[in-house]
Amino acid sequence: MSKLAAVIKSLMREKDISVTELARQTQISQPVLHRLATGTTYNPQIETLLPIAGFFGISIDQLIGNAPLSNTPTPAHDWDRIPLLTLNQITSWLAQDPSLNLTKFVSTDIHVSKNSYAVQLNDSTMQPRFAPGTLLIIDPEYSPENQDFVVAQIHHQKTATFKQFLIDGETRYLKPLNPDFPIIKMGADDCILGTMVQARIDYGKKNATC
Repeated sequence: MSKLAAVIKSLMREKDISVTELARQTQISQPVLHRLATGTTYNPQIETLLPIAGFFGISIDQLIGNAPLSNTPTPAHDWDRIPLLTLNQITSWLAQDPSLNLTKFVSTDIHVSKNSYAVQLNDSTMQPRFAPGTLLIIDPEYSPENQDFVVAQIHHQKTATFKQFLIDGETRYLKPLNPDFPIIKMGADDCILGTMVQARIDYGKKNATC
């Protein structure tokens, strides 16, 4: 058994956590975690190891067995589980629509309000900083400031949009980072549906193998 596998199995026993639960908490696929814990993967990607080390509160060197674990283990992060929504579902979620069928969830290691949610970008309007596929953690109770990134609802559009929030005196704007798209001047009927508090590439879903 590799040092990495031995450390992972030891940490899982110590925290009394299963492969299934560890996969849910770190958003790494269960088959990948099984291969890591049994030592059948010999060259895992750093993007796969980072969420595991972060969950157990240790360094990468400690995880792969190159540095000793502390005698007093660092407690695992208290991760929050929030729904993964489409841009069309956000207003229903915030209105607590009982007919909304939630089927997908993600975990985040930062504390967010109970109505927080995640969305995944599917367009190029915010490139180069936010590539398609970027996972955004949005907190509707976080009041946006100038140059924050927000999800907003424009009254003449059915779908919410993710843009940079700009304030110029009494006027508010939504700015795409991709210069091929226009800046939107917000009207009185337009509203902010939440402020981005975290952005990440969800490596656990992108990487089917190590």
